[in-house]
Amino acid sequence: MAKSSTGRTAPTLRVRPSFTPSIHPSIMGESVGQPISPRAISGRPPFPLPGSPIAASSAVPFPFPWAGTYETRYPRESKHRTQRDIRYPVDRFGQEASDDARVWKVYRDDATEADNDLVDVWDKTLDVLLLFAALFAALLTAFLIQLYAQLQPDYTEVAARALASTLNPNHTTRGVIDIDSFAAPSSARQTSVLWHLSLVLSLTVVLLAILVKQWLTEYRSRIRTRISSTRRWVHRHLVYRRGLSRWGLGVLIGTLPILLHVALLLFLCGLVTFLLPMDQASATIVAGAIVISVVFYFAATLAPFQWGDCPSATAMLPHM
Repeated sequence: MAKSSTGRTAPTLRVRPSFTPSIHPSIMGESVGQPISPRAISGRPPFPLPGSPIAASSAVPFPFPWAGTYETRYPRESKHRTQRDIRYPVDRFGQEASDDARVWKVYRDDATEADNDLVDVWDKTLDVLLLFAALFAALLTAFLIQLYAQLQPDYTEVAARALASTLNPNHTTRGVIDIDSFAAPSSARQTSVLWHLSLVLSLTVVLLAILVKQWLTEYRSRIRTRISSTRRWVHRHLVYRRGLSRWGLGVLIGTLPILLHVALLLFLCGLVTFLLPMDQASATIVAGAIVISVVFYFAATLAPFQWGDCPSATAMLPHM
């Protein structure tokens, strides 16, 4: 160690010799001093890049993961392949997200099956609503025809009284009915309001059901139109499928039965007001039956909120 001018000893720097790694010849399989080859490290020839002529050649043995078919790449798994694996073969290496990759084909077939099931359920629901609304409107029209006789004067009776007073030499105008001063009974007016509202709601359900069936037909034609690639089909399907939820088509279809139920309830209430002036006993019995039906309806509708396994759940339950 060298001493400085102050008398202190200065440290001496030592330079370590460079480290040169050595590999035992038994591990390399070759003599020391020769260049290391890829075969000495991996035991197989070097991997060519994907897409190169060597990698694409079927004559080259299988040395890399992206070459060959599914059977050559996975010989053990190929023995236990399912029908789904045969229908949707595995993509080549680097092609898992291409325009016609396996993932898009699987999504297309699964989405098409789900769409068919959903649209078929909606179509059947709309067919039932159309049939019920048509029968209900026909029944309601028959009752309205009977009601119109109470909303206007009886012209046959008016003509008969006028004729009788004319033939009688000592006739007076006391027995003649004044048409201008005629007023319909209050019960008839109440029944008219209830039944006409019921008829309007039932016809509205028919109109909306026809429109929705046309919309569903257009939706099917949109998703079935041919397109250049499967990936573009998936993107288009996502746009149209999100539109169903965004514009509330399922909520609208679930609301149509509720409108029809309200129309039926209005008709039943009008039936009570129609019977009340003629026969109070019959009106009371009908009103009791209506109350029992309404209580059962609301109990069945609200029961799934308390018991999750209740089978009376409807399509509108998730939106409540």
